[in-house]
Amino acid sequence: MAFDLKKISFHFEAPNERDYVKKLLQQIEKEYKSIYKIATGDSIKENFDIEKALTDLENDPKFSEVRKIPYRDLISVRFNNFRIENITIQNFVTKEDFQINLLNLFDEIALDEKFQKRKSLIKEAFKLYELELFAGCLCLLYTQIEGIITDYLIFKKITITKTNNGKIIFPRNPPEKGNISGLEEKIRLGNQNKSIKDLQAYQFNSNENYKFYNERNNVLHGSCINNFTADKCSINFIWIDSILKSIKIELSK
Repeated sequence: MAFDLKKISFHFEAPNERDYVKKLLQQIEKEYKSIYKIATGDSIKENFDIEKALTDLENDPKFSEVRKIPYRDLISVRFNNFRIENITIQNFVTKEDFQINLLNLFDEIALDEKFQKRKSLIKEAFKLYELELFAGCLCLLYTQIEGIITDYLIFKKITITKTNNGKIIFPRNPPEKGNISGLEEKIRLGNQNKSIKDLQAYQFNSNENYKFYNERNNVLHGSCINNFTADKCSINFIWIDSILKSIKIELSK
């Protein structure tokens, strides 16, 4: 039986995303009353354990680096025609739906003109990723993550922009508080936003002393040339998607 998650409408509320997807799967089971075809060889299971499926998603080592993908997105990717795809973070970000939805956020969020121009740069990063040009892709993504956070800080009037001897600087607002010194401080100042706050706490390779801004600085300053991988690029696409969605939610309140 053909199954398309997009063609089903869901009208219910849940206290958190896990419960939402649990209800989503229960609704699918109720509406279709069909055998759940789970791609485990040739076996077909008539009884689909929803709790186990959700726990498997949470514990899947393929997703150990990233906790920012919404359950609903995972379900739509992994349960295609009731089949669990051999999905990884790397090919998740190549999905057309993921890319279109991310790019559309630049049109849906009203920050400023510079912010909206970042859309074409993220589109270019997707192209570099598809061509497996991970060095160019990763460097571009790191610059745009900082740029998006800076745009947010300017919009929230936490900082302003000035030019000093040909160099763009970002004084705090009011300027008497001094200039913002780098990405670490930008993330700290922007942590009123949920996803930026999560980024502040994020640890690479579960190392509490190696944060996102450490990785970014080491790569863009030329100190680290071993991290130009699909994994690193895909993680940054997920962070951009998460930060943009969080900004959109914040501005809609």
